[in-house]
Amino acid sequence: MFGKMRFKLSLKKTWYSLILLLAVAPAFLILMWGGVLYYQLLLEKHLQEEDVFREKVVEHIKYEVKRLGSLLENKSDPIAYTLARNSNVQLLDELLNKAITREPAIHSLMIVGKEGNIITGMESYGNQSLPLSLRSGLYAHWQYTSGDLPDELIYPLQGKAYISQVNFDPEGIFFILSVPVGSPDKPLAVLLAHIDASILWQDIQLHQQREMVSSYLVDTDGLLLTVPENSNYSVGDSIEHLPVIKALIEKQQWQHNKVFSGLRDKQVFANFSYAEDIDLAIVTEINHEYVLQPIRLLLLKLAIVAAALIALLFWLAMRMVKPVIQSIDEISMDFKRVAKVDYTLSSLSSSFIEVQLLVDGFNQMVSEIDHNHQDLQRASLVFENTSEGIIIINDKYEIISINRAFTNITGYTEEEVIGKNPSILSSGKHDKKFFRNMWQSINKTGQWNGEIHNKKKDGEIYTELLNVNTFKDIKGNLTYYIGVFTDISAIKETENKLEYLAHHDPLTDLPNRLLCHARMSHEFQMAKRNKLQVAVLFLDLDMFKIVNDSMGHAKGDLLLQLVAQRINDSLRDEDTIARLGGDEFTIITGS
Repeated sequence: MFGKMRFKLSLKKTWYSLILLLAVAPAFLILMWGGVLYYQLLLEKHLQEEDVFREKVVEHIKYEVKRLGSLLENKSDPIAYTLARNSNVQLLDELLNKAITREPAIHSLMIVGKEGNIITGMESYGNQSLPLSLRSGLYAHWQYTSGDLPDELIYPLQGKAYISQVNFDPEGIFFILSVPVGSPDKPLAVLLAHIDASILWQDIQLHQQREMVSSYLVDTDGLLLTVPENSNYSVGDSIEHLPVIKALIEKQQWQHNKVFSGLRDKQVFANFSYAEDIDLAIVTEINHEYVLQPIRLLLLKLAIVAAALIALLFWLAMRMVKPVIQSIDEISMDFKRVAKVDYTLSSLSSSFIEVQLLVDGFNQMVSEIDHNHQDLQRASLVFENTSEGIIIINDKYEIISINRAFTNITGYTEEEVIGKNPSILSSGKHDKKFFRNMWQSINKTGQWNGEIHNKKKDGEIYTELLNVNTFKDIKGNLTYYIGVFTDISAIKETENKLEYLAHHDPLTDLPNRLLCHARMSHEFQMAKRNKLQVAVLFLDLDMFKIVNDSMGHAKGDLLLQLVAQRINDSLRDEDTIARLGGDEFTIITGS
């Protein structure tokens, strides 16, 4: 007893030491490392989501520019038609007015000739177009000379659409969008639009607003083109001192997890994306605390849960130390119960893994023994109650077991066949070669299946569908042959009847049209091979319909049967008479 107590005390001290050294300390370190890593992952995930969102905004801007280009291209066709016919300025103004009133972002819209002359033009004036009397200033401001045409005219006159960079102007920020008028091979003029990028940006930003996120436009020189709310800057200010803008100007790689003071003098994360078509960039600033506060709160909650879990596990570990010897004694008593055919599971529960594994192994073993015992009982029930006959033969070809269906099918009882050779069922209809091939297949492949004719106890011959399989022990030695069979005599008889009905007339019992054709083909082949002749006679009963109509179909059927019988009696055995249908008969006779 004293030795047992010393053993338990030593194990307890070892257990506590392992808990402290291998559980609590590593768990604390892993918690710290995991917290830092998870913090970085959450931050990166949030910033990447913002990057994706910003890229979608860039794609939206590209789409809007493309849409405006499509709008101008659609207007160029009716403008080209008007220019080619009569150059009606009033009609041209109506076309321009529809386009400029439809799109608030179009500041001005002009039709410029191939020599740089302005055919007509229009500028937005609130929700209306600029009156004709006030357009002289517009024409003077945008007058071109044929000797020095800019890119916005050169490219369209070559059949290509043109998009300029965004330029800062006291009236706002604009870019030029121009398309050829008429055939790209021979343009008649240029449709030129000045697009107010700030209006375009306001429309996009209206659908992209998010809490604590600021988005603004800058050009590649670092000039601020749009100003977010509550900012200390104005449009046109240079913000190249901001680290993110400096990286943009110098085309350097920018780490979006860097923190700096943004346009609102608050710590922010930021990143940018280029809109290549109009050569500007979209910068997104995210409030530093807005991003980090929920992450810190989540990490704090996880830390509290992890700490509580570690404390719970530590407490559970302290409670798991139990007397090992007592556990071993209890499991030993459980093993003794099995010898008395008691398959009750062990109720022992131990905190020691080794002891618990022993208990689990014991319970699994007992469960398998009980399961196998039940399987044997169920197999015995299936063996005795299945409708198929089962015969088991040992390696000496002696019957050692049969089931009830075997007796029902063959008539032999278990006492009459045990120890006998299965040849007692032989019907004599199969030769030695058949059985030799069958047993060679069984011994070579381990199975055989097919039809076989056997004899019952009362001498009746029957057909059975037999399936034979071999059973080997763990060393691979053959121990049993198991045969499973079904009496298919009734099925065979039915098949024969169906085969006969398929080729004979049910009324006269004569060959039908199908069998007649087969025999006729055979007679022709034989006659050709032996250089003989074949006669084919077609017989039709005159006025047979009168018999049916006057005396009834029953008398008509009787007449057909008598005619068939008399003709058949008058023919030779090698001749053929067939009923093709109705009152038609065919006679095939050879020379």
